[in-house]
Amino acid sequence: CMTVLTIANKNYSSWSLRPWLLMTELGLTFEEKLLPFGDTALWREYRAQGGSGKVPALQDGDLQLWDSLAITEHLADQHPDVWPTLPAARAWARSVSAEMHSGFPALRAYCSMNISVKVQLESVPDDLARDIERIAAIWLEGLNRFGGPFLAGDRLSAVDAFFAPVVFRFETYTLER
Repeated sequence: CMTVLTIANKNYSSWSLRPWLLMTELGLTFEEKLLPFGDTALWREYRAQGGSGKVPALQDGDLQLWDSLAITEHLADQHPDVWPTLPAARAWARSVSAEMHSGFPALRAYCSMNISVKVQLESVPDDLARDIERIAAIWLEGLNRFGGPFLAGDRLSAVDAFFAPVVFRFETYTLER
């Protein structure tokens, strides 16, 4: 059965980048289907297929999944390397990935995803500063608790894929961490 990951441009879509990066780094076989931003006819056709009508979406045989966290958990059911092996690292990684997935509204509002540019913010509002501080604390905690070089230990896992777009945002906006 064929596995198809439908995504938007990874340069702009942090949601698309997460499962694509995870699947690529784990060496999983899948077809990448690009749904370009701005192609209204393609998006209408895509939305008519079901699900949320948003990206990313994964078609795995007869299963259709959408949302990067749901896709990640589905992959974890089939591939043990998606999450860290150690229970404490796995629990922490799942918790901070869920926090990334649902949180950090100021980072999303002030620092949109665009890997190809450099932007200098005129100021860092308090809510953005709090998001940056929390992200830095997460990164330091993971590296200190689990020894790195990845966030939850010695190999890449889903938590790294969830925070990869944040690294790009920090670089794009030259955010202090």
